[in-house]
Amino acid sequence: MKKIFTPAKKKSILIVDDDQFATHIYQEKLGAQGFKVEVTREFDSTLQTLKKEVVDLVILDLCLPGINVVELIKNIRSESAMPSLPIIAFSNPYLSNLTRAAVEAGATKFVAKVNNTPEQIIELMRELGVSATSRVSVSGAIEELETNQEELASKLLINRPETLAKLRASYQNFTRTEREDLRRTALLQMHRQLRLLAGGASVLAFQKIAQMSTALEALLIELYTEPAKITSSVVRTVAHSIETMASLIDRAANSQDQVTRSPKILVVDDEIISREMVCSALGRADLHAKSLDDALAAQRLLEEEHFDLIFLDVEMPGQTGLELCVKIRAMEPNRTTPIVFVTSHSDFGSRAQSTLSGGNDFIAKPFLLVELAVKALTWLFKESSQLPSTATVKNGVSAKADDHKLQVGMGHEVVVTRSGTEAWETFDRAPVRVVVSDWMMPGMDGLEFCHRVRGRPDTPYIYFILLTALDTGAENYDLATKAGIDDFLTKPLDAIAIQMRLRVADRILWFTREVHQLKQLIPICAYCHKIHTATDYWERFETYIKQQTGSEFSHGICPECLEAETAKLKCAS
Repeated sequence: MKKIFTPAKKKSILIVDDDQFATHIYQEKLGAQGFKVEVTREFDSTLQTLKKEVVDLVILDLCLPGINVVELIKNIRSESAMPSLPIIAFSNPYLSNLTRAAVEAGATKFVAKVNNTPEQIIELMRELGVSATSRVSVSGAIEELETNQEELASKLLINRPETLAKLRASYQNFTRTEREDLRRTALLQMHRQLRLLAGGASVLAFQKIAQMSTALEALLIELYTEPAKITSSVVRTVAHSIETMASLIDRAANSQDQVTRSPKILVVDDEIISREMVCSALGRADLHAKSLDDALAAQRLLEEEHFDLIFLDVEMPGQTGLELCVKIRAMEPNRTTPIVFVTSHSDFGSRAQSTLSGGNDFIAKPFLLVELAVKALTWLFKESSQLPSTATVKNGVSAKADDHKLQVGMGHEVVVTRSGTEAWETFDRAPVRVVVSDWMMPGMDGLEFCHRVRGRPDTPYIYFILLTALDTGAENYDLATKAGIDDFLTKPLDAIAIQMRLRVADRILWFTREVHQLKQLIPICAYCHKIHTATDYWERFETYIKQQTGSEFSHGICPECLEAETAKLKCAS
């Protein structure tokens, strides 16, 4: 009797996830293994699919925006036909309570989405007894999958400008209101846009993007769940992390290295509970820190050993964190290492004080563990520290002693040139954020150099300090100020005076970055120039600025507009 071959029915996998990039790759990989794969993105559609079709395994993401995935698992388990259906939950390592709730609701296994590949999930499926009954032809499959992944990666990066703009706009909506419902709406929007921005990052091997987005996602979810935890410190952390995400994606688009190494982190805090909380928060991000309770012991260690990131408590016996920070900025191994202050104060005065001492950032107690993890990743993933480099332009070799004073002043990296012409050529190749220039120099004087710096296109604000003689008159100071000079130093130079000027430069540049970020994030109509507010209202520019800053506007008319309006009146008459 002739045997009739009946192909075995494919095992069916249901994926519940809104990450289009990741689900596409899982469909390709699981399909190549002989599985039938379906994808749903909503609560109701998932339950309907499970009732209509036979499903052998469910893979779902616990962090789906706007969906209570724990309740979804409970609903699945309540169906009589699905009490033993294997459910694999993609968890977020920062949200242990959510993971615990999912397991209690009936999830079979949970794995961190950021740390697992499709191949590892296929192996886990085998452990749960779900293996493909047949395997499709794999001829050319590997090459095809790799090509598809490259196309997906390219698409992820191409779509980034529009998604980033929406993410920044949602952040602005979040900061402009005190109403809890509007804040939660903005947080939900940010969560969705973040997933669009970083979707598929883990399976596409964008390691830093995946790490950063996972931590930021957990922070947004925690704030959405408990809006009372929103503080000025948290708002600042979210803003910085969004810009770090943008930078990481830009670097990925330029094919820059995404491989991370184990960073060296130092935590200095005399309070054991606070110190252990910082280390615990870092541990959630898979970061390990050396901790010390003595500022003097930390000072000795930092004189000899380099660290990639330092957390300092502000108030410590014997030597405060602010005093230690000033000394660190004079140490060669760590003069540019990012320093984050852990403080019980988050007011403007404390922020300014931390900046003046050489710190890069602060986090206010009591802090959320995930907030500190986000803060740490933000600074570790920045391309370079935020301490501005300093260019010194001196006429003559006797400047070396003054260069040394600049180096020890605030730990700035010093680039030395010997003429105005050389200074401009050096600056034009690689701009720095602070310039200390002599007035009279061969080739080009300091005022002409400043004029060129101010006129260079696409250049952030540069703080320009001019060196002057003791007998410089008021007219010359007025001339220099009109040329764009910010500050003056009188020769011979004094180390303390240099320190004070560089601290002022740090503070001004910090404010400049804050204002620049605000300008980037304000949604404004390209035609009427009205501002789109958090309450979905289009407001006149003058009204908006007055509300935000208290500034009053006086109105006049420019010559071009006067001419145009006069012409209109003549035509009308």
